Amino acid sequence: MPAVLKRLLLILLIFSPAIFTANLVREKAVDVGCWDMWENAPLLQKWHDFRAGKMSWSEMGHHLYSAQIQHRIVVPRLLVIGLTNLSGGDFRWEQYFTFLILFLDSLLLWLLVKRTLGDSGWRWPLMFAINLLIFSPIHYQILFWGSSMWGTIPIACLLGVLLLLGAPRDKGFWWRVALSVLLAEIATHSFAHGLAIWPVLFVLVLLFESASFLKRATAAGGILVIAGVTITCYFQDFINVAHHAYDLKPGDPAMKGASNLFEGDHLMQALRFFFAFIGTWFARTPFVMNPLETAKFFGITTLAIFVITALVFIIRKRSRSQWRAAIPWLALAAYILIVGLMIIKRGADIGEHRAVTPSYLAIRQYLLISMLALPFVLVRRRTDHLDHNESSYTNAIASVLLAAFIVAQIPVWQYGLHLTNVWHHARRQAQALVLFLPHIKPESMKVLDKESKNWHCINAINTLNSLNLLKFKPLKSPDLKWFNRDVVPLGTEKASIDKAEFREDGALELSGNARFSVTEPADAVLITQGDKVIALGQPAPRNALRIYGLDYEFSNVDDMSAAAIFPWKAIIPAAALENSSSSFEVWALNVAGMRIAKIAKFTTSFKVDLSSKTIEIEKSK
Repeated sequence: MPAVLKRLLLILLIFSPAIFTANLVREKAVDVGCWDMWENAPLLQKWHDFRAGKMSWSEMGHHLYSAQIQHRIVVPRLLVIGLTNLSGGDFRWEQYFTFLILFLDSLLLWLLVKRTLGDSGWRWPLMFAINLLIFSPIHYQILFWGSSMWGTIPIACLLGVLLLLGAPRDKGFWWRVALSVLLAEIATHSFAHGLAIWPVLFVLVLLFESASFLKRATAAGGILVIAGVTITCYFQDFINVAHHAYDLKPGDPAMKGASNLFEGDHLMQALRFFFAFIGTWFARTPFVMNPLETAKFFGITTLAIFVITALVFIIRKRSRSQWRAAIPWLALAAYILIVGLMIIKRGADIGEHRAVTPSYLAIRQYLLISMLALPFVLVRRRTDHLDHNESSYTNAIASVLLAAFIVAQIPVWQYGLHLTNVWHHARRQAQALVLFLPHIKPESMKVLDKESKNWHCINAINTLNSLNLLKFKPLKSPDLKWFNRDVVPLGTEKASIDKAEFREDGALELSGNARFSVTEPADAVLITQGDKVIALGQPAPRNALRIYGLDYEFSNVDDMSAAAIFPWKAIIPAAALENSSSSFEVWALNVAGMRIAKIAKFTTSFKVDLSSKTIEIEKSK
């Protein structure tokens, strides 16, 4: 086989996880806002006003610099403005851009691996293992929640800094330092943990061997001054402007409600959060019954292994080439540990259970990546000085350990694919809400307590619509004419109405289940009078698929009935009952195809006698 073709096949193999996940993002990304993404609306309105001359430079700059919870997201806000205008208001572009940042991370790590291992054959399997981590579907929350883009930017900046300063014998000291400072500023103004780059940058500059001590000391001093000014400004006027800010409100101090670490059990809770944060990776599989406790165990184990590994390099520092090869990976690990210490306050404030949410995996995985690379630095340098038999023995052990690690990713990928699918359907259900929010009365939406929170999105929808920056728009009217109707109704094996009863407020509550196929739940259920939709049935998932904060519980859905997996609830307001013939029909909605199918268990659905508060259900023949 020609060498060029062999090399091309190897590159395709090691980047195959990226290819797989790129296709996954293409298929599963949904054009709808999620949590913080709705905050784009006031940002884009201000940008529109700024361009129209209704807002000054200073006012626009103040808004760009304002705090989103504890983050100064200047760079992400500029990206959102650009992506939204280029896409015409397609939320998926933020998800696509997040994938591109992860792919950039992978390319930068590939350059770092090649610099570390040179022409060693180990660079191929090592990079494949790294890509299994970076592109794992367990990052579904990062990949499919546009606001997660903020947190991916600092790592890309850090990897750039490591390539610029992580090889101490490289020339061009001053321009490398200048570019590194610029990357640190970008990271800082993308997400809060970008602040952790500054101490790493300071140490890397001091270790840059090819520059004189005077140059290094001068540059390090300059970095301290720049970092000091940046961090001081960061915490000035630190007032939250976001609605999606846990228990903070717009106008609250961004650090409001922070607990005292030295009161009660807060310090121990914060430490437990730290260990769980470090050890989360192998706690996110379908085989782990208690992810939090498992994560703490793996966190303590991981930290102990890393400390021992780092000490080996420090003690053996007399091997200069080995020390230089290890510096970038040690710096990468140090950054993650600093980030972990920065966020332990979160553990004391809102609970250590938050440490195992998927959003932390994208940052925590780089400690694992560092620990994957460091042993290969030792293996490569060691085998250079061993005879053939000793070298083969060392390589065999390394091969077995790496293979075991790769195999261990199989259940993580399986679990991630399951959660990705659940997330995808949840976002399609959100699209159904977008279609009808401007038309459905609030009282008909409050099936679950959480549903009332959807109403703050109406202002965002109206704002984006007025700017022509909402690609997936609400219906112009709540009619069935906008949908394609299935000729064949859904049979009882796919959908039913199981319950219909009056509430104390005079409204009628309905519940049942609906799906188009085993893997396609209805995104919503439409309650109609004639061709007009007068109420919206929303999915009411049981524990198997219920959202907990930002994560989903795992369940073997194959062992559950359709009624248990795909339940829904709807409330018909009393006013809709009084102003009609009280004859209704029920339809299942598939948003992706703008398709509806009648639930066929009933003919004219059901009739309501308002005077006696009774319900007559006509069974299908």
